[in-house]
Amino acid sequence: SLRLAGHEIRLKGIDAPEIGQYCENKAGRSYACGVVAKNWMRAQLQRGAVTCGIEGTDRYGRLLGLCRVADQSINAAMVREGIAVDYGSFRREEAEARRELRGLWSGRFIPPAEHRAAHSHP
Repeated sequence: SLRLAGHEIRLKGIDAPEIGQYCENKAGRSYACGVVAKNWMRAQLQRGAVTCGIEGTDRYGRLLGLCRVADQSINAAMVREGIAVDYGSFRREEAEARRELRGLWSGRFIPPAEHRAAHSHP
C-alpha cells in the first residue's frame, strides 16, 4: 500500500510480504522481507511524482490502484524484482523473477496471503 493525496491505495494485482514477515535468503538465513518490501517502496517513491489509476476497490472497500513513478509501473516492478508476488495481473513479471532467482525467489518464503492467514487473530 501507499498513501497518495491523503488516500491509502493498495497496489492492484500484487501481494507483498507483511511488515512483520521473515523469509530465508539463499544461504538459509532469516531476513525481514516485509521490511525489505517497505524500504524498496519508500525508495521508489523518492524517484519522482507518483500517479495512480484507481481500478476499483477490494472486498474490504479499500482503493486498488495501478501506480507509476518516473514512467515505471510500481506494481510490475515489485513483482519483477521479487519484492512481491503476482496476485492475478503480473504472471510474466513473476516468471522472470523466479527464473532469475530475484528477491523472494532466491530463497524460501511463505506466500504473504498464507502468512497473514497463519498470523491473524480471531
